[in-house]
Amino acid sequence: MHYRRGGSTLIGWARIAVGALVLAAVASFLFLSQSDSRTEAIGGGPEMRLAVNDAISCTPGDPPQCDVAIGAPFTLTIEVVEAPANGYVQFMTVIILDEDLTYGTPKPPAAEEIVWPDREREASLRAQRIEGFVEHGAITGFGSPLPVSHHVGSIVEVVLNCSEAQTPSNLIDLLPAEVNAIPETFGSFFLEPGEVTPIIPKVSDLEINCVEAPTPTLTGDVSCNGVVTAVDVALALQHIAGLLGALPCPVNADVNGDGQVTVADTLLILQYIAGLLSVLG
Repeated sequence: MHYRRGGSTLIGWARIAVGALVLAAVASFLFLSQSDSRTEAIGGGPEMRLAVNDAISCTPGDPPQCDVAIGAPFTLTIEVVEAPANGYVQFMTVIILDEDLTYGTPKPPAAEEIVWPDREREASLRAQRIEGFVEHGAITGFGSPLPVSHHVGSIVEVVLNCSEAQTPSNLIDLLPAEVNAIPETFGSFFLEPGEVTPIIPKVSDLEINCVEAPTPTLTGDVSCNGVVTAVDVALALQHIAGLLGALPCPVNADVNGDGQVTVADTLLILQYIAGLLSVLG
């Protein structure tokens, strides 16, 4: 058995703790599968949801949809929207990934993906026993009584990669723990302090669309050449006077964001060129 110098935590104890976490999850799941009752969940109460960082844009819906640049990494977050009323000492999550969404390489340690601030770091679990299924779990401590968490916010963050080709509607499922759940998975749940029956949270899915990244815009760059100069002012003035039809980059010409290109926009560009304004837009 190895010891960690300068601390009281043993690597051997960490392994035992992780094993205990798995056994607790199995016991909870088996208890649930034999029970006709459900705790709080599906219609209201505790809730987990999926969210995306680094997305180009996200729109609400059923399910919500997020656009991510083709081949780009993005961070999938599992958030606690509402915690159990009495708090929780353990959680488990299970997500299913479409085949066009892949894990970042190399995978970080499980303890880095589980960002629940009240976790016992050495008792963090990640498993991928079925292709496309990713489980995470954690517990608040080693001994009894376990510390109680009331944390609301991010508990898991996973870096994924969008497909190298344009692939709309890649569904990510956040599975609830329930009777007749997919074999060899536990599903997502909370465990309250002193309880053995897990609480099944309300969960939701999320669609990821792998799309071409939009061309970056530069406010004031009417000519679309990557810089803001007097040429841009001249183009905008010609357009306002009716001497020039379509502008190369009309969205960049609307500096003040009022939906139209006017002399006011050209004055702002001139002030920026002269160094009287530090930024445009």
